[in-house]
Order: sequence, then C-alpha cells, then structure tokens
Amino acid sequence: MMIPEDQIDLIKERLDIVDVISEYISLKSAGRNSKGLCPFHGEKTPSFVVSSEKQIFHCFGCGAGGNVFTFLMKVESLSFVEAVKKLAPKAGVKIENDDRNEKKQTETQNKKETILKMNRWGMEQYHRYLMKDANALEPRHYLENRGIGMKTREEFKLGFSPNLWQFLSGALLKKKVSRDLILESGLAAVSKNNDNIYDYFRNRLMFPIQNTHLNIVGFGARTLEKEGQPKYLNSKDSPVYNKSLNLYGLAQARAHIAENDSVIVVEGYFDVLSLYDKGIKNVVAPLGTALTQDQIRLIKRYTRSIIMLFDGDKAGIEAVKRSLSLLLKEEMSGQIVILPDSLDPDDYIKKYGAEKLLKLIKNSKDYVLYLLDSLSQDCGNSITGKSKVLDEILPYVQEVPHLIQRNLYIKEIAERLDIEENRVHLLMDRMKHSQRLPESKSIPKSEVNSMDMSEKTVVLALLQDKKFIDLIREADIIDLISHSELRRVAELLMKLYVEKENFKSSDIVGLCDQPSFVARLLLEASLQSLGERLVNDCCKKIRLRFLIRVQSQLLTELKKEDDPKILQAYQNLVLQQKKLKEEGKTQKKL
Repeated sequence: MMIPEDQIDLIKERLDIVDVISEYISLKSAGRNSKGLCPFHGEKTPSFVVSSEKQIFHCFGCGAGGNVFTFLMKVESLSFVEAVKKLAPKAGVKIENDDRNEKKQTETQNKKETILKMNRWGMEQYHRYLMKDANALEPRHYLENRGIGMKTREEFKLGFSPNLWQFLSGALLKKKVSRDLILESGLAAVSKNNDNIYDYFRNRLMFPIQNTHLNIVGFGARTLEKEGQPKYLNSKDSPVYNKSLNLYGLAQARAHIAENDSVIVVEGYFDVLSLYDKGIKNVVAPLGTALTQDQIRLIKRYTRSIIMLFDGDKAGIEAVKRSLSLLLKEEMSGQIVILPDSLDPDDYIKKYGAEKLLKLIKNSKDYVLYLLDSLSQDCGNSITGKSKVLDEILPYVQEVPHLIQRNLYIKEIAERLDIEENRVHLLMDRMKHSQRLPESKSIPKSEVNSMDMSEKTVVLALLQDKKFIDLIREADIIDLISHSELRRVAELLMKLYVEKENFKSSDIVGLCDQPSFVARLLLEASLQSLGERLVNDCCKKIRLRFLIRVQSQLLTELKKEDDPKILQAYQNLVLQQKKLKEEGKTQKKL
C-alpha cells in the first residue's frame, strides 16, 4: 500500500517523538534532549537519547536509532506501513486502506503541491507590489509609522493586495489554473450576484504564513481603512492550511528559539513583527485562536520554555487556566508577563523600547504562581476562600511531572495560604489516583563503529549547518573519506542540500539505509559547536592522509621499477604534503 507523503509528513508534524517513546519507556530531561534506558538492550545506565528538536532517537550503547516510525517498527516488529497506520490515529490522521485509492491520493497530493505553488506565487506578487509599486505608498508609510524596518519586511515577505477584483484570480485563470482549484486555495471567492470569482484579499496589508517546511500555506491580512471590516481577514482552512497547526513567525524564529531555549508567545502579527524588528526574535503568535495543543507540540520541538505576553486587559483567569493545563500536559515550563497600562507588546516596545521589555520578560512570573496569586485575590483570605483556592490549583500542581518542582509549588502554596505543608500533601495524595503519569516499561544494548575524527567532524558539520557546504565542496574531499558509511552520508547530504530547497539535515533519517547511524551523528552534531577553522583543518587532514596513502603506494611501485613518471608523481605529492603542513602551522600561529 502506498501512503501519501503529505500524510506521513502530517503524522511527523503532529506527533512529538518524545511523547511516543514515553509510552514505552520512562524518559527524563537531559539538557535539550531526553534520556532513558534503551528498550532494545539491557542496561543499568541510560544511554538512550531522544531529541525533540531533531525528532530522532539514538542509543549510544547498542547503536539503534532513527525517527518515530523507525522506533515503532523496531519496538513492535512492524513494517513501515504498519507503523504509519498505528501512529496515524494518535496524530488524528486518517489513512486510506484501499490500494485502489492510490490514484485519488496522487491527485490530492498534486492538488496540494499546486496550491502551495499558487500561494508562493501570490506571496511574490503581493510582496513586489508593496515594495515597488507607486500605488503602494500608503502601506509603505503605514509600516514606517509602525516601526517595521525594510529588513523585517523582506524577511517576513510582507505584501499588499491592491484594491482590484481580479489582481491574482484573473492572472491565475489566464495561466489555465482551474476555477475550482483557485477557489479551494482560498485566494478567491465567488460573487453572489453573477457567479464570477474575485480576489478574497483586496486593499489589505498581507502577512504570508509559513509552515515548518517553509511553504506558504496561507495569509493574514489587515485593512488600512479606518472603517474597514473586518479589521483582520485570514485564510480559510484549505487542503494545505489549518490555523491550529501553524504559528505565525515560527519559520523566522526557529533558530532564535533554540538559541535562547525559550519562546515568547504574543497575540498578533504586529506584535511578532515589532519585537522581531527590535531584536527580540524568539517570538511567535497563534493564528486568531488561543494557543492549541498542536501548536504547543510544535514549539516543543525547539524549546520547553514558553513565555506568554498578555495585554493587561486580556489576562483572563480562564485563558491562563486553559493555557496552563495544556502546558503541563506537554511537560512545558510556562511563564507569564502582564504588560502595564493595558498595552499590547507592539505598543509597549514602541513606547518603552526593547530593553525594558526584556527586563519585564526576565522577571516573568511562573504560570502556577501567577494563578495562585490571582485565585487568592479573587477568593479572599477566609477559610472558604483558601479551600476554594486549593480546590482550583492543586489539580494543576498534580500534573507537574517532576517531584522536586511539585514539592516546591506545594511549599509555596502552603506558605502563601498559611496552611501546614503536610496538609497540602495530604490533599494531593487524595488526588493521585486521577492523575497518574505514564509508567516506564522494559529496556536493552550494543556497539558503534570507530572512525577517523577528521572525517566524522566534516560530516557532523554538514549535519549541523548548510553554511559549511561551500567550504567542504571547495576542499573537494568527500571522495577521499575512507569510512564508507560516512562518505555515503556526506554524498547524500551534499546532493539533497542542492536538490531540495527546504531540506533539513534531520530529514535524511527517513531517506538513507542506515537510520541508526545517521540518528547518532545528528545527535552528536546537535551537541557540538563547530567553527569554520576546525572544519577547514579537518578537510586538510583528510587530504593529507590521502596523499600519504598514495605516496606510500607510489614508493612501493618505485622500488619495483625506476619509472620517471612515477618519480615525478611521488615528488609532486611530497610538495603537496609540505604545503598543507605549512598552511597548518601558519593557521596555528594565527
């Protein structure tokens, strides 16, 4: 049975490998990764590492590794298709079982690809109009007045839809794109008067929405007219877009979120743009909804720390409770910042600047403690009031997975409510039966290949960052890598980086015949900080070793026969070696 690639991608997107593996073994946080006892061999010291950021696992004991599908195939002895089918319901994805639907699935996939191309083309038209058209002076001035600089406009590909009925739809019809597909994409709507189609977005500032694969999946749009209604208009759900599965700004913020190990969640497009423009770049926004569980899982790939920026008048206790419940279920750390004077983040940073906002963020309040303060204020200091606070807050505390953190909350609650700590523990014990955490299951072990460190470092560099491609290509040493598996990985990476525009190194796990080996390398790459100088040195060492090997072969041949050509080749190799060694000495002095 052929399962469409987009359904496989959707399953991977919706599921966090840490959650799936936690159903089989107990995992504990270890820096940016999670660690536990390997289910594939017997061990007493955990060597099984799971990366939420890379969506891979690897055991440094037995060498097992791969992605979420690989894990299920191995742990339950399933085929790939069986593993996909088993994970699909968890992700809320329906897999067609009838092989006869393959044609239909291919058509659906083709439709999605066409819509994504249309969206990207539409983004380019809107962006070009905003940046260059003489009729777009008003939106350009509007962005200037709101403090959004040129660099940010370019990075987020902001655009403007002119006040024309068929700016996009007319051009698409001329390109022979079917009317039904244009309508299904959400770029156009049907007139009630004459059944003609017209552009859905007109006379609006455009905010392209990118998914984690950097595809343009939809648009947000703001009117610049004072009386314009609605003020914001967003793409409707389409075959490529679901607002609860995406976050505005995530494509631009991912690296900054990982670097800061935290994400700032705001409400609107301009909140994201203003903070990003002023240098606070680990910022995202939900798309017209409260933060959803799918969005939290998306964030969890990059960090487990969420800072919510609430407008002073919007920090409703119910919204805080709802967010807290979802955060605790996903084992996320939550902080809350209430901005003064009912200012939203965009207004605050314009009025007070980035430095003051960062200070507020630095002093952000723990979600549970904020809820405790709010409940105490609402319920009062009476016996009944304190009892109500405990009834409200303890179910959330019970969901905190880490014992020490849970006990610290209990201590804080006891002190603030002036209740004996052991009484709070007793109340918690009564709730335990309804809030059990997943229990750990079985465990297993094996070995790993030894390899040359210079060769390994070059491959780790390619897995870590595509910026090393030009350096390694110029060094021309891929063919000289002696370790066959490392060489195959390096060759595949160089090929995929060139052929696939949005290729991420972690995608290679599902594309190679050695997923365990690659998963291990990916984890090692994520734990190291490699510089160009080190990678350059490793490239030279690889070439030097190659020259020494060839030189040894030529010397053996010279002993057999006195051939001038072989002698010349030998002497050239000696000169090349000398040059490489001298370059190495010069760099060490520098």
